Amino acid sequence: SPEQQGDKTNTGNFLGGSPSALGADDNIEDVDKFNVFVRCAGKTLDIDMFPLERIAVLLENACQQAGKKRCTMKLVYNGETLDENKTVKHYKLRRGNSVNLIHA
Repeated sequence: SPEQQGDKTNTGNFLGGSPSALGADDNIEDVDKFNVFVRCAGKTLDIDMFPLERIAVLLENACQQAGKKRCTMKLVYNGETLDENKTVKHYKLRRGNSVNLIHA
């Protein structure tokens, strides 16, 4: 019947596209901002970031909020200094993770 055929054409298409519309490495979460906590001198800063933003943006925002000179600071996560040219996603930072802002 035409009704059954209509059901077939709409199945799985409720999001307005096929599941293959996203690339292999893409994730719907990559478009959502989330908060990263940055610890500096006993204070905790709450900074919103997109997963595909570079660490340089996080460093800039953290230094601005902490009143520190960017050129003298670096970010450390799990004992690793974060590369400013890499993305937040590269380091697998998630909502609520804490990063340390320290003197370089």
